[in-house]
Amino acid sequence: MSGTRLVLFGGPIHTFDNPPEASSVVIEDGWITAVRPPGVPLPEPVAGERRLDLAGRTVLPGFIDAHTHFIHW
Repeated sequence: MSGTRLVLFGGPIHTFDNPPEASSVVIEDGWITAVRPPGVPLPEPVAGERRLDLAGRTVLPGFIDAHTHFIHW
């Protein structure tokens, strides 16, 4: 997926970091490359970019169950 860029905006984006919410997030080639805090405008569009207006829907980070029960392994 080389050269793909997706910008999510228009809904609560929970980062569980500091600050705990963002106004937009930029994803390039499958990696989060920018998180903009509330009040910071969207980046300038680039060629081939997709923008997704969340229309109030919420974005949460991926939840990964990273623990193992060694007795079952």
